[in-house]
Amino acid sequence: MKNRIRQVRKKQGVSQEKLAKSLGITRQAISQYEIENRKPDIETWQKLADFLGVSVSYLQGTAFNETDIFKIISQTYVDGDPFLVQAIDQHLRIVGMKPLKEVFSSDDLRNFTNDVENFFSSNFQFIFLVPLGKSMLQMEKSAPIEVIDYVNSIIDSVDTKLESTPISNLFDKKVNDELAKFVRDKDVFLRIENKEDIEIKVYKLASTLAKFANDIKDLPENSLTTPEKARKRLNNFVNSGGKSFE
Repeated sequence: MKNRIRQVRKKQGVSQEKLAKSLGITRQAISQYEIENRKPDIETWQKLADFLGVSVSYLQGTAFNETDIFKIISQTYVDGDPFLVQAIDQHLRIVGMKPLKEVFSSDDLRNFTNDVENFFSSNFQFIFLVPLGKSMLQMEKSAPIEVIDYVNSIIDSVDTKLESTPISNLFDKKVNDELAKFVRDKDVFLRIENKEDIEIKVYKLASTLAKFANDIKDLPENSLTTPEKARKRLNNFVNSGGKSFE
């Protein structure tokens, strides 16, 4: 498996000289590592990874990279996985694009042609801007990772933000965490806590929901998000490095 030292270094605009100086080794040593005439020891691998901001396994080429993930997505899509097909095509619909199967042939998707790779790199780069997506790039290729489950979850969460409204944003801000905690803990506290404590939890959630119901009176009515607006939000998300949709 070829290492990614040169690939990551050049992507970050770091010269061999700068990298060598930061590690206290020679430029020639970096060059030899990159063409794999020499192998770094464990300590040097860690220093390289720390400086370049990636994991050792990613730098060694034993962890998934973005192209690996896109290839898995492409081949799983053409195999007809219903959840992935729905996730991909729904996302493309939201941003005003055709379903993937109308853009590329099955052979193109299965063979992961250059055009397919470029399409995914241009339109699904956002996958790697969320924590779950970043975590896939830290995992060994040999690890039992459910890549498609991760991808489906990421696309669904991003699409939810692309189609958000002032009402849904207020709910996420004021209610969502408390409701999620209530649902997560209910199987325990409904069986072991006394009635008074249960009533307190129920009334607290009910109060939060009632306040939300009152607050939305001043918000505009929900309306469908246009593809143009969804694309703008997605571009903001990508350009901000995954920090904001607005």
